[in-house]
Amino acid sequence: MIFFDLDGTLLDFKGAEYRGVLTFYDKFRSSYRLQANPDAFYAAWCRAKALCTISAW
Repeated sequence: MIFFDLDGTLLDFKGAEYRGVLTFYDKFRSSYRLQANPDAFYAAWCRAKALCTISAW
């Protein structure tokens, strides 16, 4: 049982997040007319997530 992973060595959160965002991109890119390439979309996702995280404090 893992209670926490301070340094990211037990769980690959960034890798899982990246794959999840790319899955979202592939599934919805035509519905939402996404123009960015997958890596640019992921970078924008991370910037938006950072803004949401900061404003929640």
